[in-house]
Amino acid sequence: KLLGCSDRGGIASSLASSCLHRPTQAAMASAVSARVEGGTSELLRGIPKFRKAPSTGGGRHAATNPVPAQVQRNDALPNNCHELSRSLKRFATAEEKVRWLAEIPGEAFARMFRVEIDAELLQLMVREMYALVVPSCTDDTLPAACRGVLGALARHCPRALEFAASFATAGERAKMEALLTALEGSRSESESEDDLPLARRLLVGSRDN
Repeated sequence: KLLGCSDRGGIASSLASSCLHRPTQAAMASAVSARVEGGTSELLRGIPKFRKAPSTGGGRHAATNPVPAQVQRNDALPNNCHELSRSLKRFATAEEKVRWLAEIPGEAFARMFRVEIDAELLQLMVREMYALVVPSCTDDTLPAACRGVLGALARHCPRALEFAASFATAGERAKMEALLTALEGSRSESESEDDLPLARRLLVGSRDN
């Protein structure tokens, strides 16, 4: 069917209007260029941005927790038997171990031994003290340090100390007896009364037993 002149004129007008509203390649390039330069064109408005924020870390992989929470500092006091045993391994000699133990406050012993004292740990401390003061010691500060440690244990955690000592063998019990006798004999008259009698009762019982 042939179109009339008026129909052909209408189609031509519609095609011309459509061409006028279609964006040209130059317009599209201009919009992309505006987007790259930091602006937001009308054609790209509403498109979400997926660019990741730049990392502020100095390295390739930023560390979220550079210091592990469970790592114990060398100057920190132990919190339990396990940490105390591990700390003692840092020292090479019996003297270093005993002097370090003597610097621990009695309240700290009460905290770390609030449940129990490991029997092997107790015998380790007894062996180190025994090596320093039995049969004799020329340095008076070492027996004083030993008395201070045993006294602090007896005063602040008596039940745990007595329970740990109850597992001692006959040989270990004899060593504790010899240690206590040496510490009692090395105390000078100028020293104040300590908790050594209480420590003796908890470790090996009273002399009457």
